[in-house]
Amino acid sequence: GDKITIVGIDNIKGSVQGFSTIDRGEIKKAAEGTEGFRILLSHDPSFWETDIVGKTEIPLTLSGHTHAAQIRVFGWNPSSLMFSQTDGRYDIGGQTLYVNIGLGCTAPFRLGANPEITVITLKTADNDR
Repeated sequence: GDKITIVGIDNIKGSVQGFSTIDRGEIKKAAEGTEGFRILLSHDPSFWETDIVGKTEIPLTLSGHTHAAQIRVFGWNPSSLMFSQTDGRYDIGGQTLYVNIGLGCTAPFRLGANPEITVITLKTADNDR
């Protein structure tokens, strides 16, 4: 009887980063009338801390966009110069962001930032079920 709702939005701050995307990230409007466990799909993770954490009832946000700049050297990647959350899992106050670095490339190479497919298993908090 549990419900899962998937909410999707376009980039929020793509134009601020110099990308020619449309600013359409109307999170409240996209989530309006939804219920159950909400999963937000948003290409760009850069607004998660400012617009999602503590301001919505969305426990899980899935993003990409950074590609870890296609380079990872000793755990560091150049996308950390531009993004607070560059790859992997981030948790704040019961809300989670997962940034997948993807399969594709902007440049025709990857150095240490291996292509990624993520499998996420959702489990109920009620252990009696």
